Amino acid sequence: MKFSLIKYLFVLGIAVLLFPQTVISQHYDSQLAAEYMRNKEYDKASILYEQLYEKFGYASYRNNYIRCLSELEDYKTAEKFLKKELRKNKTDPSLYVYLGNIYHLIGSTADAEKEFSNAIEMASDNRGQTINTANSFVMHRQFNYAEQMYISASEKQKVSFDYELANIYYYQRDYQKMIDKFLDLIIEQPDYLTNVQSRLVSISASFVDSDLNIIIENSIIQRIQQKPQSSSLYELLIWQYSQTGQYKKALEQNYVLDKRLSEKGLRVLQYGHILKDNQEYDLALEAFEYVLQQGETSPHYQTASIDYLNTLFGKVVNTPNNSEEELLELESLLIETLSKVRATQSFSLIYALANIQAFYLNKTNEAEELLSKVIEENKLNTSEIAECKLLYGDILLINENPWDATIIYAQVEKANINNPYGHEARFRKAKLAYYTGQFQWAQAQLDVLKASTSKLIANDAFELSFLISENLNLDTTETAMKLFAKADLLTYKNDNEHALLALDSIIAQFPGNTLIDDVYFRKAQIYERQGNIDLALEMYKKVLNNYSWDILADNALYKIAKIYDFSLKDKEKAMEYYEKIIIDYPGSIFTVESRKRFRFLRGDSINQ
Repeated sequence: MKFSLIKYLFVLGIAVLLFPQTVISQHYDSQLAAEYMRNKEYDKASILYEQLYEKFGYASYRNNYIRCLSELEDYKTAEKFLKKELRKNKTDPSLYVYLGNIYHLIGSTADAEKEFSNAIEMASDNRGQTINTANSFVMHRQFNYAEQMYISASEKQKVSFDYELANIYYYQRDYQKMIDKFLDLIIEQPDYLTNVQSRLVSISASFVDSDLNIIIENSIIQRIQQKPQSSSLYELLIWQYSQTGQYKKALEQNYVLDKRLSEKGLRVLQYGHILKDNQEYDLALEAFEYVLQQGETSPHYQTASIDYLNTLFGKVVNTPNNSEEELLELESLLIETLSKVRATQSFSLIYALANIQAFYLNKTNEAEELLSKVIEENKLNTSEIAECKLLYGDILLINENPWDATIIYAQVEKANINNPYGHEARFRKAKLAYYTGQFQWAQAQLDVLKASTSKLIANDAFELSFLISENLNLDTTETAMKLFAKADLLTYKNDNEHALLALDSIIAQFPGNTLIDDVYFRKAQIYERQGNIDLALEMYKKVLNNYSWDILADNALYKIAKIYDFSLKDKEKAMEYYEKIIIDYPGSIFTVESRKRFRFLRGDSINQ
């Protein structure tokens, strides 16, 4: 008994000592074999994988060994090995696939078909084996047999493999069958809608044929005619129209579905938010108007009325040259609606009204009074009060009260330490210092903010800090810099004419100053906001052509591309400039979006 125990402990000790060495050896050999595979040294890799499989029996080693033999065209060894494996395990469908593929490679079509059929027959009763075997067929590019695998399994198991079949048809480039299977799937199982949408996005991202969108749209419309009761088909069509920028058609389908499902405008209301976010203001207004037309008793009437005004405000501030009549009408509507809504719903309306009054109607005193009252009453939540205070500080600034504005910003910063509102308040203090010519102090604050957790604030802080550091040291009198900061403040006040005069005076007085590219860029931005697209393009192109090495070059290039894309609807020109960003400025922050828009305009992708 004692001897047996000692012998057992001795053997166990030896095993413990040897085990780590075995593991290390396996890992080393496996890594080396993989390296040989990557370098296409299949003869060396095959020897190692054969040894590894004999020692450890892992299927991955076996599969890589067969692949090496195939690459070496040593089909006899591969056939002999696979037959030996099948004698040991006749129930592994993947072995039949591998053997069938060897026969396929040597031109023995009948033998290949026999082995492939064996694999399908063996795997058809089990879902897991079905998927694994189909994947094995796909790996060997035997797509027709992968299709047969799923069809056979579907019949035997009485379950759907529509999603998997759709992917097989994608591999075969049979896009009509692909979309048909996806449609079959969401009709039978609507919960798969999101999966189908994600798959279509993925497929479209690498798609090179421009007619995919047409196939998708026509197929959905035809299927709706056959299955008008299927809400998931309408959902997919709305999504497809939205992905391809056909927002008007998408909105019309939302109307149809909203009425069909008796949703009382909720669906249209939600889509209105999407339209607003995409700056499709007129369509968003139409969507909210649809909800309002359902009457004040509608459960979504109040929300739609607020959303309507917020969208109208968004349209006004993003549309050049609004008439005073339009602005006064919006002010009147905001005041009227504010008198009807609860305090908890009033923030966005207050914010819009104060903006319109201060920055567009020159009613800064009324805006100050409105915000001062709201802040004093303190009926809004903490974040809304912070935003009102920040806007209040901005209005004090443009109303020639920079000291009072600084106090308000400081209050927000103190009440919101280490959160985005606090960082924003600090940034606005720094900008105020910049506007008033306190450049060194402004830069010290900006350098701290460059580490902000808010990417937007950090980027803005970096840009302004860089502007100051790049131009201030070379301008000992600070005259040009002060003129430039004054122009920025005038632009912020919406006093574009005086801002342009200030910028032109820099060009006239300091023609060789390092600020000149920034001057042209600022002028371009003003012209663009005014709707003067030709002059905006001229200025952006001056920056691009005369200062291609400078930090603003890719900014100007991206602005040019967007003008051709969205304002002038010149597809070819837009693609030309997007492509220039991709090629000439690969490290630009605009490269990713430029590539996406370029591919979309070329017809490659439905994913905007």
